[in-house]
Amino acid sequence: MADPLSIATGVLALFQGVYLTSRFVYRQVLVAKGFHTGKAEMARDYRFQIVRLRTFWVVLTREIGPKTTANSLAGLHKAFLGQVHAVMLDIATGLNAYATVAREMDEEYAKYSESAFVLTDASKTLLELPSDLDDAAGPNKAERDAEKCAAEDAAAAAAAAAAAPNAKPEPEERSFWNIFGKKQDEKQVDKQGGQTGSGVQWKEIPRAFAWCFEVRRLRKSLKVLAGKIDKLLLLGPYLVATLDQNSTVRQKIQTADSGRAFQNYRAHLMLQKKADDVKGGVKLTDVDESSWNIMQAYIVDSRQTSTRILVERKVSSNFARSSMDPAAVRERSDEVKFAPQLASFLSVAGQEFLDGATLGILPFKGFAKDPAPNGCFTFAFEFPRGTLSRAPPSLHDLIVSEHKAHRLGLPARFQIAKAVAQCLGTLHSDWWLHKRISSRVVRFFFRQSHSGGGEFLDTAAPYLTDFAFARPTFGVFSAYESVASVVHDIDRDVYRHPERVGAPPKAYYNPMHDVYSLGVVLLEIGLWRTARQLYDDDFKGAQGVTGINVTKAFLRRARNELDHRMGPAYRDAVVLCLDGRKLSSHQSGKNLQFGIEFQKQVVQKVDVACLNAVATGDSVDDDAAPPPYENVVPAGGKLPASFP
Repeated sequence: MADPLSIATGVLALFQGVYLTSRFVYRQVLVAKGFHTGKAEMARDYRFQIVRLRTFWVVLTREIGPKTTANSLAGLHKAFLGQVHAVMLDIATGLNAYATVAREMDEEYAKYSESAFVLTDASKTLLELPSDLDDAAGPNKAERDAEKCAAEDAAAAAAAAAAAPNAKPEPEERSFWNIFGKKQDEKQVDKQGGQTGSGVQWKEIPRAFAWCFEVRRLRKSLKVLAGKIDKLLLLGPYLVATLDQNSTVRQKIQTADSGRAFQNYRAHLMLQKKADDVKGGVKLTDVDESSWNIMQAYIVDSRQTSTRILVERKVSSNFARSSMDPAAVRERSDEVKFAPQLASFLSVAGQEFLDGATLGILPFKGFAKDPAPNGCFTFAFEFPRGTLSRAPPSLHDLIVSEHKAHRLGLPARFQIAKAVAQCLGTLHSDWWLHKRISSRVVRFFFRQSHSGGGEFLDTAAPYLTDFAFARPTFGVFSAYESVASVVHDIDRDVYRHPERVGAPPKAYYNPMHDVYSLGVVLLEIGLWRTARQLYDDDFKGAQGVTGINVTKAFLRRARNELDHRMGPAYRDAVVLCLDGRKLSSHQSGKNLQFGIEFQKQVVQKVDVACLNAVATGDSVDDDAAPPPYENVVPAGGKLPASFP
């Protein structure tokens, strides 16, 4: 197995190639001729991904400046570095054709790829990047001017098309940018008279690589780049959690004017701080309680057909205090603090972050307590931006529906499974528990089709709801001395870990209980049947059914049926969630290994890419070690032309 320093060196080499290649493609999009529609938008999208990549690198290496050594990464957990290495290798593979051109013809690529990779001592490896990349908040002046010109060209092309409506445009999916028609000594100059940057002469690009500059190919490369960077950003909570309290990078993340690129990391930092405050006995009171009159208006609004409000009520359990252990009694006696604490958490978790990204939690509007005797707290949420005013169906609704459009295909089901697993993994990594995971809390919203096809249900963006019992991972959270384990409320208990089944449950709530519930939901998605339907197959009408009985039945269905329906990787992820033994040793408090293992063993395995890998015979072994240092960097310290 490779040592951490060798893996770190491999990560440095991969990042350098990926970053310089991405910048090369971005600059060529800016100076390309013969294509106008969408060029400015594509340039901005490419730059946006470059900013995300650069920001991740700043947080990963704890280095603000352009120079980084392998030692800056060697202190990170080996499993974590392995994940970063795997994603970087995927990106590098996807951009390999562009890297081949950049390696031969781009001055910037040639200059910075000469960083010192020292074969005899990996710790002395130094990576250097262009200094202007430090500004993660946006482009430099030349790039802004070029983007402005691209936008003006697009507007001119649109005006020309309007003036000649009968002209037949070239099909976009077949069009090439004019990369061969320029003179050898031509310089790309923007309309302000400035150089757009060091771009290659398009005539020099080998025709063998012309296909990769086709519009649809560039868009595909952009999509792949964005998807892989999404994977890297899932590691954000672990990076933030390991930052020193007084580190420069941590202070940059906390600073409001540090740029939009750090917003996601700032959210993780805030959620973790709130969990830490609760552990330290600090009352979270940063969100004021709404008046009951305002909340009543929200409740009325939520019942309308054209609503954009979702309300949730927090109803306390009515178990006798005598059945609880003393710690749980003390916790319940101070239950009034939970509502402000939960509101504080939701106010951050429900924010919209960089480029409209969310944590999969609805925007929070407010909370209030019913003043009536035994009144409960109510929480109000807004619909996501850009969605329609229609009641959002749950995953459970889709499964039981007989409507043809609700019988989702494999890609959509994999997408839902991965999104829900990612959301829960992020919550746990930021030290919060959900406590009510089921197919009923996963909701989807309607959107307007941009192609004129009317409305559609956006199953690509599921949201977790029903956070009424969410808590930090530190605490007691309804633990009982009772050993009752018989299923009492079937619709609720089928999602509960065996330790939590019965009235009252017998164990403290911990992350593995959330993971078990997720496993049941993943089983529902894979078999496209509800947990209650699966329960009835084996136990309908039976008496004295225990939580262990239900778990064994679900595990049997997962092992026997999911391989055929969803593939072996998906099956293994569900079995791991339901069985729990592989993850349970990592679940305590701030143990970062739990989150890393969850990403590797669950989130990655419910990705449709694993199914494709099995179909093509590719390996899906996430435990395979990266190559040793001497295989990554050959004698002489220069990366091979075919790297990666």
